[in-house]
Amino acid sequence: MAIALFACVLVHELAHSLYALRKGGRVRDITLLMVGGVSQMSEPPKEVKHEAIMALAGPLVSFALGAEFHLLRLLADHASFNLRFALFYLGILNLALGAFNLLPAFPMDGGRILRAVLATRMGLVQATRTAAKVGKVFAVVFGVLGVLTINMLLVLIAFFMFIGAEGEVPRGGGEGVAGAVAPAGRDERGRCRPCCRLTSPSTRPPSGCSGSGA
Repeated sequence: MAIALFACVLVHELAHSLYALRKGGRVRDITLLMVGGVSQMSEPPKEVKHEAIMALAGPLVSFALGAEFHLLRLLADHASFNLRFALFYLGILNLALGAFNLLPAFPMDGGRILRAVLATRMGLVQATRTAAKVGKVFAVVFGVLGVLTINMLLVLIAFFMFIGAEGEVPRGGGEGVAGAVAPAGRDERGRCRPCCRLTSPSTRPPSGCSGSGA
């Protein structure tokens, strides 16, 4: 069962990666964790709208997998109970995975869609800061709920969500300040730029990632 779930998470991440490659992006690697997966990109798609569609691709694939597992369970009406339960369980988990990742909690898929929408109005740097703040609020809420319900998995998800949002916040005092780096390999207006460009010794090469939470 665990292997099947990891395979579903891998398919979710492949959906992100394949769309990114189709739109001119470059995928560095895919990492599977106990709380989900992350697609690391050295260069994202060249347009913000394609980043939003790339983020949406993962949850849509998870929804499709969930529907297929439920359909298979219905078709396997005379199969063993264990098989039907496994299909039902995988169906529910994939539907939950898709829905959870659509929450506007940056850096999850829904948060990246939110950032893309905000970027059309306030620029990519400010949109990233705003989306990251929303993601941190979700992380704190999940963390508190996890503690109150003694759910360590939820606490762990909240921890990774918080440090993920913090890690993608552009550094510096604002747009135009030396050292401020627009994430995902773009400048503050959302235009693609070389990933090796550094504005100060303390900044890192910008990179993009799209992840799925458990």
